[in-house]
Amino acid sequence: MSRNCARGASTVRLRQGGERLRWTPAATSHAEESVQERGIPPWRRACLPLIFCGDELVSVPGIGDACEFRATPAEAGLIVTWEPFE
Repeated sequence: MSRNCARGASTVRLRQGGERLRWTPAATSHAEESVQERGIPPWRRACLPLIFCGDELVSVPGIGDACEFRATPAEAGLIVTWEPFE
């Protein structure tokens, strides 16, 4: 993940429902659909951290990043990972 978060502070929040992430410039989907597709059980979804830049969802660790926040091949970036406590 890259791109300066100039629009607001970066925060980590838990899912509240209805969050949307732009995977591609033409496709936006609910974050919940993406975690369901990855087979994450419901009890883990409630504890999945979501990374926001201001009010915009920019990353769901282990699932993906918003297209406008992905690093290009020519720039440095971050890989956000998450390992739940068992």
